[in-house]
Amino acid sequence: MKFFQKILLPVLIFFIFFSLITNLTIIKKSNKNNNIKNIVMNKIANTIQSQTEKQSFQDNPQLFCNTILTKEIETFKGTYKAQDFPSAILYIPFSSLTITRETIQEKNKLKYTIALFDSTKTPSALLIFEYPENSLKTLLLSINLIITLSFFLLLIILIIINTKILIPFQKFQEYPKKIANGSTEKLPDSKNKYFGKYIWAMNMLRDKINNDHKIINKMILDRQTLNSTIAHGIKTPLTNIKLYSDAIQTGLYSKGEKQNEKDIEIAGKIEKNADDIQELLNDLLNNSTKAIYEYEPSLTTFYSQEIKDFILTEYENKFQMNHIPYEITVTNNALVNTDKDGIFHILYQLLDNAIKYGDGTLIKVLIDCQKDGLYISVTNNGVPVKDDELNYIFNSFWRGSNAGQKEGQGIGLFEARQISKAIGADLFVKTQSFQTIFLLFCPN
Repeated sequence: MKFFQKILLPVLIFFIFFSLITNLTIIKKSNKNNNIKNIVMNKIANTIQSQTEKQSFQDNPQLFCNTILTKEIETFKGTYKAQDFPSAILYIPFSSLTITRETIQEKNKLKYTIALFDSTKTPSALLIFEYPENSLKTLLLSINLIITLSFFLLLIILIIINTKILIPFQKFQEYPKKIANGSTEKLPDSKNKYFGKYIWAMNMLRDKINNDHKIINKMILDRQTLNSTIAHGIKTPLTNIKLYSDAIQTGLYSKGEKQNEKDIEIAGKIEKNADDIQELLNDLLNNSTKAIYEYEPSLTTFYSQEIKDFILTEYENKFQMNHIPYEITVTNNALVNTDKDGIFHILYQLLDNAIKYGDGTLIKVLIDCQKDGLYISVTNNGVPVKDDELNYIFNSFWRGSNAGQKEGQGIGLFEARQISKAIGADLFVKTQSFQTIFLLFCPN
């Protein structure tokens, strides 16, 4: 439908308009030529009429008419074109009774008749002007046939372009955005001569981004481990320094002697510096538990059905390839005002986790719009995280004991929680005997 509205309809309107203009132009030109022919024939007929009393006309009217035609052509050759003059003139007196249908109509010739009158104003003869046939109907039919064939040829070309280039490109142009939102799905390999190299390059780009992302996350983890090691390594001796400073200030080591004021002053400065170091250590420890991730929300209005459409577009093939039954339910298709890309990014993480850590027996997604906001739950069967580990599930670089040897870095759920905070939503998790349920709530 979009192809028809955007491309086919304008092309059709153009060809109809072009055909009308062409036909009207040809008809107008033909009418103009006919008017000129009428003027020429009337001039010749008037010349012959004015000389019918001459003896030369009486002796041989047909020869006289041909002579007049030759003179008229010579006289007006600068005024009219050669095709405006008749190729021959037939003189047929009424008394001869030789006028037949064949005389008036002859194949491949156009014939026009003008009557001659005698002195009593009585018709005495017919002048038949012959012109080579130049069929207007044949010309119009040929031009319209060419226009029609051109239209269908162009239509076929446009359909091929739409099928081979425009439709694939509309799908491909969304892929960079999907990569940015966290999609891990590769473009399917194709031998399409227009997009084969593009698909190959985009898949290489996706692999490069994923590898770089892993390297960056590993560097962040190493940095956090180093920060944590340094902070904990300094914390114990720093505590001892503060204890020694406090002992000097309270006179614990003076053994009843009077304390040196200078010693007390220096001990106070040492304690103050130790407190400053302690604040720095606290900042260092806090930073070691967080990853560097920022998300800028962008609110949009959309229907909740679009969330289901997104899941089917991105994950239906994955579910089928992994033979995972799935259920996606939208309770009511209501308008939602939130960050659509942010929700999609969160769902990438939740659904990837459901596929990776579930047992493959079922994945359920419920999209429910209530008065207070939008609820989205993602449920998968499988061994859940232990209850005593739930408090850490959204920490950066943390993985539960149920992860086993599965590939991962423990960053996905942390990013999902950070995005949910950025868009003003909440992300929760709860477990049952053999299920893990993530609940995303976006308030109105």
